[in-house]
Amino acid sequence: MSPVPPPFENDMANEKTSSSSSGGIGFVGLLTILFIALKLTGYIDWSWLWVLSPIWISLGLTILVAGGFLAVIAGLALLQPVLEARGRRKRMEASKQIYEQLEAERKAKVEVVR
Repeated sequence: MSPVPPPFENDMANEKTSSSSSGGIGFVGLLTILFIALKLTGYIDWSWLWVLSPIWISLGLTILVAGGFLAVIAGLALLQPVLEARGRRKRMEASKQIYEQLEAERKAKVEVVR
């Protein structure tokens, strides 16, 4: 007979992997719950706008960061053609200088042969 594993061994392994993927409630959630509890019990006399402020402040900061990120991406996308044109112009100038040097050397050799 082969040994039979305990019935919950596989469940415990699955529980370990699934619980590590959840992030929990977080600081903003705890602060919001605390403010709501304090408001409902009468310890604070704030308007609901300020009671829920951790949510909208964190949402506003998230939107600001995402907007800044998108602005940087858009700026880089708009600058790409300018940077490519500048690179082409530099390569053309370098090619022209090399051509002029080779042409001057060729003329010098032709004059030496004469």
